[in-house]
Amino acid sequence: MPAKSQSRSNGLPAYQRIQGSLRKRIEAGDLRTGDAVPSERDLAKIHQVSLMTARHALASLEREGVVERRRGIGTFVSTPKIHFNKLMSYTEQIASRSMLSAILRAMADIAASRLARTLCRMLIAAAELSTTTKAQMVARATR
Repeated sequence: MPAKSQSRSNGLPAYQRIQGSLRKRIEAGDLRTGDAVPSERDLAKIHQVSLMTARHALASLEREGVVERRRGIGTFVSTPKIHFNKLMSYTEQIASRSMLSAILRAMADIAASRLARTLCRMLIAAAELSTTTKAQMVARATR
């Protein structure tokens, strides 16, 4: 087993590195819902960690709902679940599960551009009102 200083990459504990690599594979589409995740033993060999470290990584992912463990069968990518007990918008929930599709991104872009146009119109109207008000005050003052 590597020395303690070598056992951490980027300051992350080994179990978090394993979790990160599995999450990346899921987000990239290498592992899809229902696909088998490498076994604890395989993960331990791949990441050069103890079996307990690999087990800890999978147990944490299971608690988060990322994977589903079936005794005697294996570990599988679970169906993404949306947790509404956190103070996040629906879009943030979807994005946190890497399910934000191009359609949702396009809708967000459209909404942002509409908001920008509305804000510009409001600023122009405020500037015109300010100019009109100033002109009226000058006219009144010169009477």
